[in-house]
Amino acid sequence: MTKLFSIPKHGFVRRLGLAALIVGAGACLSASADEAVPNLEGIWIKADGQVRYWDGAINVFPQDYAIGQIEISGQVGAVFEAHQLSVAIGGAQEGRHGSEPITDQRLPLVGVVGWDGTSVVLSDIGDTTHYQCTLVAENTMHCMLWESGEHALAGRVILERR
Repeated sequence: MTKLFSIPKHGFVRRLGLAALIVGAGACLSASADEAVPNLEGIWIKADGQVRYWDGAINVFPQDYAIGQIEISGQVGAVFEAHQLSVAIGGAQEGRHGSEPITDQRLPLVGVVGWDGTSVVLSDIGDTTHYQCTLVAENTMHCMLWESGEHALAGRVILERR
């Protein structure tokens, strides 16, 4: 049987060979971690779900209120920027960003894909809204969202990429 390569049993050359093997294996692992990151760019629309919010009492966002529509762009590796598009459809109530009425319908978010390639976390810039999502299919995410404080909210939505 012919050996493809051999590592000396002693000395500097052995240590150098083992170091090269470790570095090479690390580079392979690093490349495979990047390959596991899915591209999430696009517009994700709320397909189902419900959100409750606190405004002196617990209230339910109307079903025709399109909270949870998210536009993901600018993805670099596992991190990305996004915007929550909060649009009232059919005359639903005005949306709020914390204690303020929404004037800019594109609320900025930042996000990251987890090491497993299916966990996704988004955080609202300038407020306390957080999303914890699971990518269950290439174009479907199941999300829980919450916001703490005086205008707290909690809910779960299914987002589908269109």
